[in-house]
Amino acid sequence: MSESPPPTTSTADDLLAALQALPPAELQDLLLALLPSLPPEHLQAVTHKARHLLLRDFVALLPPEVALAILARLRVPDLVHAAHVSHAWHALASDHGLWRDLYHRHGWTAHAPPLPPLDAVFQPRRTQDPLMADPPVPRSVASVPGTRPWIPPPATVAYEDGCPAEADLDCWPYLFQQRHRLLRNMRHGTPSLTVFEGHREGIYCIQADPFKLISGSRDNTVRVWNLRSNATTHVLEGHAGSVLCLEYNATHLVTGSSDRSIRVWSVPSTHDDPGGPSWEGPDDTYRTSTILHGHAEAVLNLRMDPKHHRIVSCSKDSTIRVWDWHRGACIRALEGHVAAVNAVQMRHDTVVSVSGDRTVRVWDLRDHHRGAVHQLVGHVRGVACVAFDGTTIASGSSDATIRLWDLRKAGGAPVPAHAVPTNGLPVGYQSTVPGAAVAPLAPPPIAPDGSAAAAAAAAAAAAAADGHAPTAPSTAPVSSACVRVVHGHSDLVRTVQFSADDNVLCSGSYDTTVRLWSLLTGQQVRVIPMGARVLNVQYVPGTVYAACQNAAHVPSLVAWQFAHGVDLRGMGPLPPAFARDPVPFPEPVNEDEDAGEDADPDHPGLGEE
Repeated sequence: MSESPPPTTSTADDLLAALQALPPAELQDLLLALLPSLPPEHLQAVTHKARHLLLRDFVALLPPEVALAILARLRVPDLVHAAHVSHAWHALASDHGLWRDLYHRHGWTAHAPPLPPLDAVFQPRRTQDPLMADPPVPRSVASVPGTRPWIPPPATVAYEDGCPAEADLDCWPYLFQQRHRLLRNMRHGTPSLTVFEGHREGIYCIQADPFKLISGSRDNTVRVWNLRSNATTHVLEGHAGSVLCLEYNATHLVTGSSDRSIRVWSVPSTHDDPGGPSWEGPDDTYRTSTILHGHAEAVLNLRMDPKHHRIVSCSKDSTIRVWDWHRGACIRALEGHVAAVNAVQMRHDTVVSVSGDRTVRVWDLRDHHRGAVHQLVGHVRGVACVAFDGTTIASGSSDATIRLWDLRKAGGAPVPAHAVPTNGLPVGYQSTVPGAAVAPLAPPPIAPDGSAAAAAAAAAAAAAADGHAPTAPSTAPVSSACVRVVHGHSDLVRTVQFSADDNVLCSGSYDTTVRLWSLLTGQQVRVIPMGARVLNVQYVPGTVYAACQNAAHVPSLVAWQFAHGVDLRGMGPLPPAFARDPVPFPEPVNEDEDAGEDADPDHPGLGEE
C-alpha cells in the first residue's frame, strides 16, 4: 500500500492565514478577546514584543542623503556606536564620503599611497574607546551579516613608490582610525627616542622627510642622515662659518651661514630613492652649484621658491633679500626692520618676516614700489621665529609667548598716528642698531585680547604719561590681526612650525621643552622635556625631531617617535619628489635682541663668533 503525500500546510498555518485575511477591526476585536485568557507571563511577553512593533527606524525610512546629513552631525564616538544599531545604520555609517568629510573637518589631509584592501572579514574586538574600535565596514563587503572588514596588523609604514591623488583613497574609515590612534599616542603614549650622533658643535637647523634628515651646525658642516639606518651618508663642507639655516627639495639644497653667504647645492639623483638600501651610487654627491653674496652680516634664515627659482633670505644686517639662484644675483632687497631679521617665511608671493625690533611684517613680492604691506605688533620682546601657512602666522618671541595672526583680519584701519613712531617700532622699544631712533620708555602693555590696536593705544598712554610727544605713523599700517596668544613656555620661544596636515603647532624653547598645540582648540597636546635648550624642531606626523644644546654647549639631535601601532601611509607632508605645493618647514636659527648674555654665540644681538 503506497504512502499518502505529506500535507502541504499545517493547521497552524491555515489558522494564521485565516486570521490575516480578516479586516483589521475584526482582527483587533478577536485579539482583545483572546488576551485575557493568557497567563500573566505570556501576556507580558506579548506586550513587550508589541511595544517594539510600534518603533520605526526613521533613518532607514529617509532618503540616504538626508540620513547621511543627520549622521554627519554626530560626534565620532556616537557615529561608531550608531554603526552597530542595525545593518541599515551600519551601511550608512560606513559611507566613505561621510568619513572623508569628518576627516577633513578635523583639519587633516591625506596623500593617498596604497592602503590595505578591505576584502576579508573578522569579528570586532572589544575596546573601551569606541573610536578605537575597528572602523565600519564599507558597503562593498557589508553583505556578510555580523562581520567587519579584516585589516592587517597596524604598523609604521613609510611612503611607497608613487603618490596617487587623494581622490583615489577608498579607506577613509581606516585613515580616520589611524589618525585618532596617532593623536592618542601623542597625548598619552610613551615615545621612543633615537639619537643622531656626528656633529661636534651646536646644531642650528634641521629638515626631514620620510627617508632622510638634513642638519646644519656650528661646526660649519651639513650632514645628511639615512632614516632607515640613522647613519650619516654625506657630510657637506664649504661654509666658513656656522650653518644657520637650510631648506631642500627634490633637486636643490640651500644653506645660509654666519660667513654671510648662501650656497645652493645640487641634490644627487639617489637623494629620494625609497627603494634602495642606501643613497650611495654613481651620482651620490651634493655639489655646490651657486654661491650668493650680498648680506653684510650672518644669514639667519631662508626659504626657497622652486617654481620661480627664488630664494628669500634674512640677515642680522636687518634686511631681507630676494635672489634668483639661476642668475646668481640679488633681484630685490626688502628694508624696514631696524634690528636683526631673525626668521622669514614665504608662500607664493607673500613673505613674512620677524625681527628683534618686536614686529612681524608682511611683504608682497608683486609690489615693487612699496615696503611692508602689514606690520603686526604685540610682542613685548624680540620676535625669534615664525611659521606661515598662507593665512595664519605663528610668531614666537623672547617674551615666552606664541602669537597667532590671521592675515584675513590684517586689512583693517591703521592704528591712529599717535600710537606708532616713525621708525615703525612700538613705543618704548630701544634699538641697538647704530643710527636707529631710540625711545627710552618701558615696554608697552599688551591688551588681554592680544590686539595690536589696543596695544598701541596703551603704548601711547604710557608715552603721554612719561611726557613724550606722539610721533608720525609708520609706512606699514599696524594691524589688529592677532587672534590668539599662546602661553605655556617660560623662556624664549626659539622655533615654531605648523604641521602640514593635522592642525598641530610645534614649538621649542630655551625652557628645555618642545610643546605640541592644537590649532583647533588652542590647547596644549603634549610637553616633551628635552633637558637642554631647544634650538630647532620639526614635527611630521608621528615624529618630533629636535636640535638641542645644554649648558655645557654639548649638542644633541634626537627624534621622539609616537607612531607605534599606527599606519602612517597617507599622512604627513609628501617627500620633496612628490610635493605639489610648498609645505611649511622648521625655522632654522631664530634669534632676538633680548635673549641675554648667555645666548649662543651666533645670536644676532650679540655679534658673531
